[in-house]
Amino acid sequence: MTLLVKYKDGGGTIISSSKEITYSKVKKAAPVLEFIIGNNNQSTDAKSTGEQITAFANSSLSVKEQYNGVASTLTLVTAPTINSSSAFTTITKTTTNLTYPTMISGTDSVELSITGSVTDSEGVSRNVFGNVSLTKIKKAAPVLSISSTPKDQSVTAKSTGAQIDSFANATIVVKETYNGATITLPVTLTATRVDTGGSLTVNNTTGVVTLTNQTLAVGVNSTTVNISAVVTDSEGTSRTLTDTLSLSKVKKAVPLVLISASPQAQSVLANSAGTQTGTLSNVTISALEGTSLGLLKSLENENAIF
Repeated sequence: MTLLVKYKDGGGTIISSSKEITYSKVKKAAPVLEFIIGNNNQSTDAKSTGEQITAFANSSLSVKEQYNGVASTLTLVTAPTINSSSAFTTITKTTTNLTYPTMISGTDSVELSITGSVTDSEGVSRNVFGNVSLTKIKKAAPVLSISSTPKDQSVTAKSTGAQIDSFANATIVVKETYNGATITLPVTLTATRVDTGGSLTVNNTTGVVTLTNQTLAVGVNSTTVNISAVVTDSEGTSRTLTDTLSLSKVKKAVPLVLISASPQAQSVLANSAGTQTGTLSNVTISALEGTSLGLLKSLENENAIF
């Protein structure tokens, strides 16, 4: 701007003088905004199947403004816009909070892009941006084991194959190791003999399979019992485990019997015509089995020839 000054000197002469004046604005620094998203990097636990166990925590929303040396907190004008990297159901959102749904079993992680709008201290509408990372950490699957006691049994039988002794009952136990702990699981049992196809009596409370009433027929020296145990593991999944029992017979040797006759030889008198005139003695027949002497019969037959 030019400032023109006119004045009269002492002699009445008008004198003009000008002066250049410069004006300038010193602008304040623009407000500095920071989008604050609480709990923006979260992990939660899930079953081995991917089913989420624990819910994600909510995220708070706010905008920190630094302007003219003063810090203040602003609130979004409207609920933010959210874009997801993976399939994710609707998020409940307000201008100050995000509430997350349960992540589906087939999704292990989600990255969210958050865009909000705020009016700064200079009255300017501005967008702010942030991100949220949500992840599931799956547990290892439950490890199951089945044990059968006794698993293999043998009983004695006659040399003919007829069973003498009884089999002992078997106890079936299913254990689970999961999340660092080992427990015994309730079971639903079935037991089937392979040779007959018959179902055996089971007690699901005690896990006992009744074998004391099982007999192997003559001609059958061994058989297998198929065990099926259905359990529900700690993740709520129904699972089936199998095992086998072995039943067999050990036949005794055929008894060794020694037959003896006493007396083994006799002589009697006879006339010149060959007619017997003397009397034969009774013959005793005995049998010796092992160390036991058994008298089978005594024979009296004066016409017997030995």
